[in-house]
Amino acid sequence: MTDHRADAAAGAAEAAETEEELFGLSDEQVREVRERLAEGNVQAVEELVEPLHAADVADLFERLTHDERRLLAGIVRHVFEPEILTWLDETVREDVIDILGPQEVAQALSELDTDDAVDLLEDLDEEEKQRILATLPAEDRALLVEGLTYPEESAGRLMQRELVAVPTAWTVGETID
Repeated sequence: MTDHRADAAAGAAEAAETEEELFGLSDEQVREVRERLAEGNVQAVEELVEPLHAADVADLFERLTHDERRLLAGIVRHVFEPEILTWLDETVREDVIDILGPQEVAQALSELDTDDAVDLLEDLDEEEKQRILATLPAEDRALLVEGLTYPEESAGRLMQRELVAVPTAWTVGETID
């Protein structure tokens, strides 16, 4: 009986390792990025980060020090996916937002769905929120300000505000085209 339990525990540990290999960022990948950042090898860092999913890049930011985050943000700034911000832990998100600055954060917010952008804005202090909102185009700013007026976790706060209307006679193919 004990052998079965040991086998089951070993199998569970192996499955967890396999899952980490398939999904998420490995310790080896983080170590590799850290080494390339320390060397100042911009091209190697770009090659390591480019194929990663936004959630994995967020995980990478979370596992780095502030100084390493600053270096990484500077390197990947030109290909920074706005979705990365949605995956970041709140405290790390604040650090990354400070590193990027209001202009780049506003650009990222304008590329996100309004519900995700509102979610990001609501966690910022009022001064930072206003700096970012001030740099947004009027239309985007209005949508986000409206979203922030709804209570947290309400349907108004959680829903997207973009709307696409098509004639009722259109087929799916015509709509896609």
